[in-house]
Amino acid sequence: MSDGNAGDRINVTFTCLKCGGHILSVPDDHNDDSPVTCKGCGNVVGTLGEVKAAALDVAAKPLNQKLDEITKRFPWIRRT
Repeated sequence: MSDGNAGDRINVTFTCLKCGGHILSVPDDHNDDSPVTCKGCGNVVGTLGEVKAAALDVAAKPLNQKLDEITKRFPWIRRT
């Protein structure tokens, strides 16, 4: 049974610039200052806070583009 939120997810794919891996690793007791590493090669990609912010930026881009299209079609709708 679906909880009705399946369409609310946006997937962001990570690719390590060093090895091409796609899996991130964080310490068990992580916080936003914890280092995030590539599970494939151990390359430190940044802090968890930086990775979360970057993922949100990537996820927001297509949504912002769609909102721009809508506001061009319907100029009485304003983005705030």
